[in-house]
Amino acid sequence: MELFTNTEFFDAEGESVEEESQLSVLIGVDDTFNIDGFPVHTGQFLPKSAPNLDGLSETRMQRVLENAPEIETENLFEKNTESFRCLTQILISRSSLMRHILYHFPVLVDPGIDEAFTYIEPEQTFDDIGTGKYRQLCKDMNIAPIARVIRSLNTDTLNLKYYGLSDKQFKAISSCIMLNTHIKTLIIADNWISPEAALWLCEMMRENNSINVLNLHECRLGIQGMTNCAEGFSLNQSVREIDLSCNDLGNEGMEILVGALKGNYNVDKLNLGHNNLGESGAKPLGDLLREHTNIDFLDLSWNDLYEGKALNYLLSGIAEADSLEYLNLQWNGISTPEHMAPLAKYIKETKKLQHLDLSFNRLMGKMIHMLTNALKDNKSLKSINLGFNLITPTDALKLISILHPDHPLEYMDLQNVYVNKNFVPLWKKLTDMGKSVRIEGILENYTIEGPDKRKVVFDRCRYLAQKPKKKKLKKDFGSDFIMSLPDEIVDNATLKKLVKKSKINLDNDLIDFLGETFSRKKKKIELKLMRDAYLELYPDTQPLAPPKTPKSDKKNRRRTRKFTHAVESTVRPSTEEKAIGTDSLVMSPLENASSVVTSKMVSGTNALIRLSRIQQEMLEEPTETENVVTTIDLDVLSEKEARKSIVLKSIVSLNMSRVSLIPQPKNKSGVRMMVPTKSDDEAEDRKDLMPRKKSIMFKEPDDEDNKDE
Repeated sequence: MELFTNTEFFDAEGESVEEESQLSVLIGVDDTFNIDGFPVHTGQFLPKSAPNLDGLSETRMQRVLENAPEIETENLFEKNTESFRCLTQILISRSSLMRHILYHFPVLVDPGIDEAFTYIEPEQTFDDIGTGKYRQLCKDMNIAPIARVIRSLNTDTLNLKYYGLSDKQFKAISSCIMLNTHIKTLIIADNWISPEAALWLCEMMRENNSINVLNLHECRLGIQGMTNCAEGFSLNQSVREIDLSCNDLGNEGMEILVGALKGNYNVDKLNLGHNNLGESGAKPLGDLLREHTNIDFLDLSWNDLYEGKALNYLLSGIAEADSLEYLNLQWNGISTPEHMAPLAKYIKETKKLQHLDLSFNRLMGKMIHMLTNALKDNKSLKSINLGFNLITPTDALKLISILHPDHPLEYMDLQNVYVNKNFVPLWKKLTDMGKSVRIEGILENYTIEGPDKRKVVFDRCRYLAQKPKKKKLKKDFGSDFIMSLPDEIVDNATLKKLVKKSKINLDNDLIDFLGETFSRKKKKIELKLMRDAYLELYPDTQPLAPPKTPKSDKKNRRRTRKFTHAVESTVRPSTEEKAIGTDSLVMSPLENASSVVTSKMVSGTNALIRLSRIQQEMLEEPTETENVVTTIDLDVLSEKEARKSIVLKSIVSLNMSRVSLIPQPKNKSGVRMMVPTKSDDEAEDRKDLMPRKKSIMFKEPDDEDNKDE
C-alpha cells in the first residue's frame, strides 16, 4: 500500500491546479465508482471533515471535492485516525494507481526487473590449487574448513592422517583435489572412509592425474568401499604407489581390487598387508602379478598365506614374472616344509629379489636347512630378515656359514636368536669382510659375579658405627678405626681387641667375617690390605684429626693437675746448690756431697727414659749421701694407680734396697718446684705462677728403720 500526497488537481477547463495536501485518496480492490466518467477501483476514503458524497451526481461530486477543506497530512500517519486503520487493511496495486484520473505519476525507472528476468549466472572460475572451491564448498555445506588442507594445497603432500574426516569433509576435499595439480602424495591413513566417501574418492581418482602416492592405510574400506572406488583405481593412470593395508578386504575384496588393477599398468608398489588374504584371494593376486611385470614392491604381511596352496598360487605368479625387488611375508604362519618348498624354490631361482622379510613366522629344523641350501645358490639377495623364528644356535651357525666374500648377501637379521661361543669367531670374520649379522646374544659368554664382599661388610660396619642415637657415641668407621690400624698382620683375637678399643659396637660374627675377607695364610689378617681396600672403595676417607686444646684463661682458669712426670733426687739443701735446667735430665754433684736432679714436665714414656739415665749415672758415679729422696709429680694417676704404674717399677730398679710410698707434704722444704730458672732468685719469683702439684715421695728408709722392722 502507498499514500499519495502533493498530488496534481485539474479544474473544469482541464488546467492543473497545484494544491498541497488537499486530498488523500486510497485506492484498493473493495468496489468501484466513477468520477467524471473514469472508473475508480476500490473505495475512496476521505477525512472526517469531508462531506458525504453518497447520492450526488458526478458534477456535484466534483464541486464538492473542489471545495473540500484542507486536510492535515500529519493526521493520516497517526494510529488513532480512521485513515490509518484503513491503510492497514487495503492493498494497492500499481495498475490501479496508474489508471486514476486525478493523479499524474512520473515515468517510473526500471530498477532492473527486466534484467533480472533475463540474467544468466556465469560459471565460477577457480584456480588450479582449489583453495577457493574448497572454501566455497565448506560454506555451502556449513562445515569448518581444515587449515592443513588450505596450507597444503599448493605443496606436493597432503597429509590428513588421524583427522577423522566426515563424509561432507571428504566431499569438499575430493572436489578441490580434482582441480589441483600440485599434490603428488595424498595420505588419508587412519580415517574411516564410508561407502559414500568411497564414491567421492573414486570421483577424485578419475579426475585427478597428478597424484603419484595414495596412502589409504587402515581406512576400513571393506568390500563395499572397495566396490565403490574400484573404478577410480582402474581409470587413474598417475598413481604409482598404493597402500591398502589394514582395510579388511578379505578374499572377496581382493578379487574386486585385482579386477580393477588389471587395466592399470602404472602401479609399481602395492601394500596389501593385514587384509585376511587366504587361498582364494592369493590365486587372483598371483595371476595379477604374473601379468604386471612392473610391480617391484609387494607387502603381504599379516595375512593367512598358510592356508592350503596359497603360497603355491602366489609364488608361482611371482616367480614367473620375476619382477619383485622387495617381498614381505612376515606374520603369515609359515611353519611346515610344504610351505617352505615353493619359497625355497623361488629364492633359489630369482634373479631380481634383493630384500626378503620372513620374520615372525615359525621357521625351524628342516625348514632352516631348506632355506640354507636355497641361499647358497641365490645370486641377488642383499638382505634377509629371519628374526623371531625358532632358530637354534646350531641353525644360526649354519646360516652364516654360507656367507663368503663373493656372496651377494650383505645383511642377515637374526633378532631374538641366541648363539654359542663358537659363533663368535666366524661372526667377527664376517664383520671384517664388511657383512653385517644381527643377533640377540651369546650363550655362556659370561662369568657370574656377585656383589663385592668387601663393600658389603664395610657398609655394615659403617652403619653400625653410626647407629647410636647420641651424637657423641657415633663413630666414623673409616676415620676412627680403619685409619688407625697399624701395618701389621694379626689374628682374629687381636682384631677384636682393636675394634673394642675404637669403641665401635660391632657383632662378633661381623668381625669374624671382616677378618675372613682379608685373611691370608694361616688365617692371619693383613691390616694394611684392609686399609687399602677401604680407601679404594671410599677414597674420601680422612684420618681422625687430633683434638683441639682450648686456650685457658689466666684469670678464671681451673686449677687442674697437669699430666706430668717429674723426677727429683736430692739431699739436704745447701745454700750453694744451683737449679739445673729442665731441658735435660742429668745428675751433677754439688758441694758437701749433695746432688740435685730436676726434669721438665714430660710424658710417661719420656719419664722412663730419663729414669733409666738416672739409674745409669747413679751406678757410674755413686754419691756419698745419707739419704736419697725421689719425688714424682702426678696429675691424673692416683696413688693406687701409681703403685701399679711402670714409673714405680722403674724407680724400684734404682739400686734401692727398700722403697716406701709416702705422700709428699705441700710445704716440704726438701722438694724443689719444677720451674725452669737460671738462679734461685728467679725460681722464687716464678713459684707463685706454677700450679700446685700432688707429689709422691719414694724414700729409702734409714738403717734404724730397717732394724725396727
